[in-house]
Amino acid sequence: MVYESSFPTVGYGITVLFDINESVKTLVCHMLGKESVEDKYLYLVGVNILQFGIYYRNVCKECEDINQIFYSSEDINFGIVCPKVVFLFDNMDSCRYFKDYFEKIDDPVEKVRNELAYGSTDIISMTLSIFNPIS
Repeated sequence: MVYESSFPTVGYGITVLFDINESVKTLVCHMLGKESVEDKYLYLVGVNILQFGIYYRNVCKECEDINQIFYSSEDINFGIVCPKVVFLFDNMDSCRYFKDYFEKIDDPVEKVRNELAYGSTDIISMTLSIFNPIS
């Protein structure tokens, strides 16, 4: 999902870490006020980097709180949610160019390479400026 000049609620910055049973997934969705936690990418356009750091820390805190609830229950001894991979852009055209390219990648290894190369976290925040479609 793409957000321009604003941040979504903290819940929209969270995704499922791995496949979990449907009852736990439904419970997590209700906790976050969302219909799905499947999407693992968040696209932000024209946001302040310092405010992004605060937003990302809040997302991480919510992930910690949710994971803590599920530790040792139903034989789950590890986390079930994590922050989405976030891509930051200076304008909507840059976002569209990258998103069009990124969503066409079928190879999982290539997908992860792009996540690592272009994704942002609280510690690593980079705003992408893409002037032409990527082929």
